[in-house]
Amino acid sequence: GRRVLRSLEDLRAGVSPQGEVKGEFRLGIMPYLSDAALALPLDSLRAAFPQLTLRITSGWSPRLVEQVARSELDAVAVCLAEGLAPPDELVCDDLGVQSVLLVASPGLGVPKPADLASLSRFPWVMNENGCGFRAFIRQSFDALRLPFQVGVE
Repeated sequence: GRRVLRSLEDLRAGVSPQGEVKGEFRLGIMPYLSDAALALPLDSLRAAFPQLTLRITSGWSPRLVEQVARSELDAVAVCLAEGLAPPDELVCDDLGVQSVLLVASPGLGVPKPADLASLSRFPWVMNENGCGFRAFIRQSFDALRLPFQVGVE
């Protein structure tokens, strides 16, 4: 949120002689970031720049990154799997690491610690195609030539 506010303040100082930001700001947000994580920063943007119209688009990270690269969006808030980076032509700010937790019924007998080979015998509950995390998991299984079965989308 602060990074977005700083960017808009820079824009205001450099573009408008009166220092007023107006027009449209097109922001892409991943579905699970849209409520809790960005509600306060978006409210702050609206309060700080009442003449600015926010256009919020929700989507999966790969699609949002493509849209901002094509200038269809002005900025995006996305999560990328470890080792993945957005295109070099985009200006990015890493906001930190988010842990992923595997949850399974104790009755399944998932070993601790679990590795991909032991997890490959179970169907997964995943977001639909287009989700960056799903693509990362699939690529991880494919790299080891292990089966990856989605039981529920």
